[in-house]
Amino acid sequence: MNETEQMLTVILNCRRDELHLNKLFLTQSQQQTFDTMKKRRKAGEPLQYILGNCDFMGTLLKVDPRVLIPRPETEILVEKIQTQWRARKEEPLHILDLGTGSGNIAIVLAKYFINASVTALDKSADALALAEENARDHKLTERIRFICGDMQNFLNRQMNPDEKFDMIVSNPPYIRTKDMNTLPDDVKQEPVMALDGGADGLEFYRMIISQAGDFLNPNGMIYFEIGDGQFPAVQRMFQDTNNFDNVAVIKDYRETDRIVVAGSSS
Repeated sequence: MNETEQMLTVILNCRRDELHLNKLFLTQSQQQTFDTMKKRRKAGEPLQYILGNCDFMGTLLKVDPRVLIPRPETEILVEKIQTQWRARKEEPLHILDLGTGSGNIAIVLAKYFINASVTALDKSADALALAEENARDHKLTERIRFICGDMQNFLNRQMNPDEKFDMIVSNPPYIRTKDMNTLPDDVKQEPVMALDGGADGLEFYRMIISQAGDFLNPNGMIYFEIGDGQFPAVQRMFQDTNNFDNVAVIKDYRETDRIVVAGSSS
């Protein structure tokens, strides 16, 4: 479906085939909305913000400038989790999603693992408000606990030291600060907080890896999305803690290292 068709299906609240089979026409008000959408897109605004939603692994989620737009690469991360944990699909798993944004990872995992409880953290209260709205839309509010807080403070102080998780999942900010100005114009319209990973792009990996071992159950797993060329550094971080075994990397559709998986050694 091209961008024009996507806009029209939203305006007319119809399927793509209905656009062509039923020869639907726009009212004056709908035409004005369509013209405004096209102007916004021509100005470089991300299509998903204009539409107000995006599809993530077959799940429709609301998105707007409060949150990072979910990417196809992140679907690889979720697919890996589903594959590795399929045998425990109906168990009461405990999942921690750090930097939840729109709630895309938390929501899709909660839908797949039907008895899981998910804790979803984000520093942005605005992002969490939208994530909670998405969870309500998918009737998952009873199984997803949303927490607003700084990741470092959460791991250091807010987290109950007795609370353990079967998996920790994160697609943290991983763009180097100096590279932020080189991003495509439409990406620059997404939240800086969700993109800027510090001077070397690795700030949040250090933060999580240094403490994640304390919060994982025996045989627990950690899953990261990473930026281009970051696997060697992230792998060393895992190895230096002595808390993780079998650190592996999965490539994305462009054959670029994208997903890191590590198992707890305890």
